[in-house]
Amino acid sequence: MAKIIFITKNTGEFAELKVKFQNDGYEVLITNSEKEVLDQVEDEKADILIIDKETKDPNELLLSLGLETKKRSSSPFVIIVSEISEDDVLANSFNLGADDFLIKPIKPLVIAARIRAFIKRKQQARFSPEKQELAIDNEKFIVIVNSKKIDLPRIEFKLLKLLYSNPEKIFTRLEIAKRVWEDIHVAERRTIDAHIKNIRSKIGDNYIKTIHGSGYIFIPQ
Repeated sequence: MAKIIFITKNTGEFAELKVKFQNDGYEVLITNSEKEVLDQVEDEKADILIIDKETKDPNELLLSLGLETKKRSSSPFVIIVSEISEDDVLANSFNLGADDFLIKPIKPLVIAARIRAFIKRKQQARFSPEKQELAIDNEKFIVIVNSKKIDLPRIEFKLLKLLYSNPEKIFTRLEIAKRVWEDIHVAERRTIDAHIKNIRSKIGDNYIKTIHGSGYIFIPQ
């Protein structure tokens, strides 16, 4: 599950975004504590940092984080939000490791799209065949496990692809039924369980975890 941290004292201003991202399966933290942010980044528990320039000097925080010398796959994606655009401040922020900039008022659809694009790029880097035991070839509809090609029926490929698209996000049975079968009634039967069992028998038991009472998640290895 990806974690988003808002660095701001204006909790109310970001309340709508917090609810939206939580509903999308993200873990969300709103804080104005630099120490808390530094601890989260150091422990690699932060995927996205959204810095409110009116609350915190982004360059001061970026300098403390040292992202300009640490950019790696585990480094968080940094978005700065501000009411105004100051070229000199922005240029320095990008030099210190910022990735994006948005002007207030923040549009939820826009920032959500930016975050999804980053998560997708990060997943592609993590799950490339050269780096991971499991990879998906979307064009050929095949799964590669330990360099071995695994053929799945189209519906099981679609199911695995959904779980794989957002590692550690809990997909409910209803959500799976809607997005894979386009039929909510599938969630009421044992159809999903049977297909999950078949997928596990082919790719191994470690990748898909059952969250009892909730649904399923994909666990990167």
